[in-house]
Amino acid sequence: MDPHGLHIRCMGNLYFAEELLKAYFDTVQTDLAAFDKALARGDLLRIASMAHRIKRCSHKVGATADGIAADKIEQCCRSGQLEQLPSEIDAFRHTHLETSLQWQLQPTID
Repeated sequence: MDPHGLHIRCMGNLYFAEELLKAYFDTVQTDLAAFDKALARGDLLRIASMAHRIKRCSHKVGATADGIAADKIEQCCRSGQLEQLPSEIDAFRHTHLETSLQWQLQPTID
């Protein structure tokens, strides 16, 4: 996590930065559940779309590791590597959990 970078991107508005992070974490939780449903249906387009959105948003809030992991999911979808997709989704889950824990340990932006 890069709380200082987020603070700068939010032009010093701590309230906005906190709300942006909350929205990010809430959205990713929803997307994680949707990944499983889309994977069961074999809906690579849906998974790639969600992974791309997570990738973009993660970089905006300073969750770079999440963005890298989401990019791997997107690339698996785009290249048709269905067999590798479940492990990349699991890797993203693990990375996102680490990101969440890291944020909880440093909840204020200065």
